[in-house]
Amino acid sequence: MIKNILVPLDGSEHSKAALDYAIWITEKFSGTLFGQHIIDTISIEGTFFRHLRLPRLRTLFGLFEQDAGSTRGAR
Repeated sequence: MIKNILVPLDGSEHSKAALDYAIWITEKFSGTLFGQHIIDTISIEGTFFRHLRLPRLRTLFGLFEQDAGSTRGAR
């Protein structure tokens, strides 16, 4: 039996359709419905902030590659 249903909602047509379906399932199984509002942070931040994060990601990937290289050489 389905007792709890969590529905992510972002205001899109797909999430509205998912909510309708979740309501139907909840009523059918006498469950509890929980909604969670989802926010797309990339659309809020825009491309400017994404470019600021890119050098940090490159640094992290570089560190990972260095670590992987040092463990390969140790074998």
